[in-house]
Amino acid sequence: PLITGPSDHNIREEIQRLESAGGLEQVKDTDELANRLKLWLQQPEQARSAGEQARKALAGGESILGDYIEIIENVLIDNPPAVPASPPR
Repeated sequence: PLITGPSDHNIREEIQRLESAGGLEQVKDTDELANRLKLWLQQPEQARSAGEQARKALAGGESILGDYIEIIENVLIDNPPAVPASPPR
């Protein structure tokens, strides 16, 4: 699944496509970000579904999707996320 913050001036078209497909959540602050991440950790099927919807929504723009994936992979390699032993309560 994808999450973006409130600043979307340079990717508005992609955001609209992803939001309408159910593959993106746009959050306005860190509280909303934390709540969305907790929900997806507690409900992994919902997260998988949103991720699949995002993939389908971007399927027509393979180069865009590939660019985003490459950027995300590079960030995760440099800064791997800490994964909790169990989902937050």
